Amino acid sequence: MKSIFLYFYLLLTVSFFSQQNDSIYVFYFKFGENTQIEDSIKKFEKFIAPFYLCKTCGIKIEGYTDKIGSEKANQNLAAKRISFVRSLIKDTNQMKIAEVSIIGEKLSQNAKQNEQYRIVKLKVFSPYVPKKVITRIETEAKYEKFSELNKPIRLTVQFKAGKFNLLPESDADLILVAEFMKKTPNVKAKIVGHVCCSDERLLSKNRALSVYNYLIDKGINKNRLTYEGMSNRQPLVKEIDEYTESINRRVEIIFILED
Repeated sequence: MKSIFLYFYLLLTVSFFSQQNDSIYVFYFKFGENTQIEDSIKKFEKFIAPFYLCKTCGIKIEGYTDKIGSEKANQNLAAKRISFVRSLIKDTNQMKIAEVSIIGEKLSQNAKQNEQYRIVKLKVFSPYVPKKVITRIETEAKYEKFSELNKPIRLTVQFKAGKFNLLPESDADLILVAEFMKKTPNVKAKIVGHVCCSDERLLSKNRALSVYNYLIDKGINKNRLTYEGMSNRQPLVKEIDEYTESINRRVEIIFILED
């Protein structure tokens, strides 16, 4: 028998949640089996992860069977496959499993077609989307670098050595940050300053504060912003020369979904 063949497709990318659109994942199983290999599980976990933030999303699970063997045995096998798929879905207070069903299929003379019936189809749907629900933010290309949540994003900002006042070269990136936050009012931002070489926490904090004040001046509500200085406690690379030191000197911004 051919090894497990996992086929999945998306009717839309997982960066949406819009009316009347679903995302579908299909598990294919080997004859008589009710589990999946590790690689298949990892792919499914990557698919489903963004939807855990969606409070209005529901899940419909359909187990399909062929007619090889008795009806009772096929029903039991389909139920086990569905149970396996359900076990892969984290129990959260957000997304709900709305419907589970077993669907029988006619036996085909074509073995390949019978293989198509040994599946569990999982459909994620959303009847509506409140403004506060987002996963990955679809924006114009110029905002793409800011579109990931809960991930430090390095800002292109410049300071004089040992100083915390922003230089004019910083405007281009920070203007985009301000525009981006205005387009996504359900996102907050944490600004984190880092320095290299020595433990100068005050400098790292003041540089983060400079970015914080800049965004407030551009119309971002201060309640959506926080800042802190990490000194030199989170280096990205080992400092062996001026170049590696410059990599560690940075201000990062982390976008967080508003509660």
